Amino acid sequence: ECSICLANYTDNEELRELPCAHFFHVDCVDKWLKENVSCPLCKCDIRQTSGNLHTSTVNPHQ
Repeated sequence: ECSICLANYTDNEELRELPCAHFFHVDCVDKWLKENVSCPLCKCDIRQTSGNLHTSTVNPHQ
């Protein structure tokens, strides 16, 4: 479930992983990060992490 829009993830949907290892819908978190610099779930400041933002696809068989 996306903590921003509260919708469940669906198969083959693109998700973005923040450096704190939380996942969100790409559109939801990109919009969030235009206005904020922290993870919407744990409030980790993503500017202070060395990791990049990653995109992955929901795979029901993993």
